[in-house]
Amino acid sequence: MPLGLGRPRGPATIEIFLQYFQGNPKTNGFDFEDDFLVQYLRHSKYDVHRALKHIQNYVVLRRKYSNLFKSIPDYHLDSKQSPQIIFPLPNRTPDGCTVYVSQPGKWNPAKLEYDDLVRTCMMVLLQLMRDPMTQINGIKSIHDFSGTSWRHYMYCTPHKMHFLFYACM
Repeated sequence: MPLGLGRPRGPATIEIFLQYFQGNPKTNGFDFEDDFLVQYLRHSKYDVHRALKHIQNYVVLRRKYSNLFKSIPDYHLDSKQSPQIIFPLPNRTPDGCTVYVSQPGKWNPAKLEYDDLVRTCMMVLLQLMRDPMTQINGIKSIHDFSGTSWRHYMYCTPHKMHFLFYACM
């Protein structure tokens, strides 16, 4: 049975989340939409406590790295101006997974700051994960490192790699 189908869900489960967030100082200022909460429930196989833990991690990430959740200048998103560093493939895998490709070698640090690159990647991935079929069937990635050089590797500090790992979890 695919993840998220045939499991108990609905307003009662969402209400548990909303009760937790009301008056919680850690989540003040966050307006959680139902589809966002369902995303975490599906990921946690409708285990409310596991889902809450993941949402708490997300809130900590948003507070600690709030600069990475700010808007991206439009000119970075213009497909004629910017190389496609991260993008979804048009078709899903036979088992229904969404597939995206990242090509860090196409990133030009002189034209796109590191934080803007991370913002762009996070924006694409968060948007892909809002799709219910992706939440149910999963997401796969293809990382093409052709074209990477020392100008890219100098950004691979232990601190930044730890952040990227933490942000993905």
